[in-house]
Amino acid sequence: MKHYAGKTLDYFWVEFSSTEFDLISLVEQIPNLLIGKYLAIICFDGGIFVPTEEERLRGWNKIKQVSFSPILTKAELKGPIFENHDQWCLFETKSEIESMTDFVNYGMFTLKNRDFELDNIDPTWDKVALKNDLNQTEKLLRKFWLEMKELNPDNFILNGDNFIYCSKNEKEIERIITVANTMYN
Repeated sequence: MKHYAGKTLDYFWVEFSSTEFDLISLVEQIPNLLIGKYLAIICFDGGIFVPTEEERLRGWNKIKQVSFSPILTKAELKGPIFENHDQWCLFETKSEIESMTDFVNYGMFTLKNRDFELDNIDPTWDKVALKNDLNQTEKLLRKFWLEMKELNPDNFILNGDNFIYCSKNEKEIERIITVANTMYN
């Protein structure tokens, strides 16, 4: 299965098209990567996640625009806490963050290097427009990595046009790639 992977700062990352591997695949196939961690939901279906009264009774809370889970269990992962266009930060210890840019709402947000596109552009396309798009992408990436450095989550998940999983643990990335490759073989 086609994927992109890399390492930036302290994070290893992998990226797939969400049509091939997504958050549902992760939760169903490898829930142990999430269980035992604390979740901060930045975006749920492109917007704000508001915990239900039942979730609040189980320990969920919301501060400003971010909702926080109790320690994740298999049961919590069965709740309606993910959809499409979700963005999560996961922490090994209980943490509170006030906000994060909703990168999932930037169409086709990607961590992969797109510079090669200028060299391979179709001659009939607008090279200036592509260069402007690449400049905007680069600014957004700088902002992303700055926020990752400041917030310091153990994991980051973006489930939009692309599925992106960042981890300080390289073995988690290897596990996702292995599982994704076996899903279609």
